[in-house]
Amino acid sequence: MRMEKINEHQVRCLISSQDLLQRKLTAGELRYGAPETRALFKEVLQKASQQYGFNKEEYPVMIEAVPVTEGLLIVLSAVENPEETDPHFVHFHEEDNEEAAREGDAFFQMPSDAIPDIRHTVFHFAGIDEAVAFSRRLGEYEGESQLYRGEGRHEFFMVLMRPEGMKSDEFITLVNQVAEYSDGIVGDPIFAAKLLEHDVPALKNAVNILRRM
Repeated sequence: MRMEKINEHQVRCLISSQDLLQRKLTAGELRYGAPETRALFKEVLQKASQQYGFNKEEYPVMIEAVPVTEGLLIVLSAVENPEETDPHFVHFHEEDNEEAAREGDAFFQMPSDAIPDIRHTVFHFAGIDEAVAFSRRLGEYEGESQLYRGEGRHEFFMVLMRPEGMKSDEFITLVNQVAEYSDGIVGDPIFAAKLLEHDVPALKNAVNILRRM
């Protein structure tokens, strides 16, 4: 999560695709205000306040979420005249309970067809047995999968590539279904790029080989 102050009334934050996967979020959940989405926005607002003194108590906040190549770009804007807000924006706290509503007003908009383009994700395993169990749960896999050894004696990382023809939202759903069988999703895109570009995999087509063990 990278944050940058635009001016006194605006802050933008880049949420990587892997960050979204770690939070088990999809574009649809963002549109409909799932609890995970509210937690993400609350985290962004808190960081904006801590880093830049962005105060949502003085004015309501408009939250814009726009999909970009790296993931999701969130722009926070202080709204001096809420009544002049674009009607396409919705009240983010509209259906909140009384306690949540006291946190302050917010407005939220995201394009209806906005789905981050996630091409791969990285899973962490404490040992080979965990990687085997994960592969058996996933079953026959049409996409590329590569297993890498970590720095620890029994540590492994698996890069799961999105199969050709599979839509990004379908891949996100699949990843979320099997994530609990790993020790977590690695959210650092730099680390993922290092594995793919510089490290030599210990095993290719890893899922289909390990699931048979």
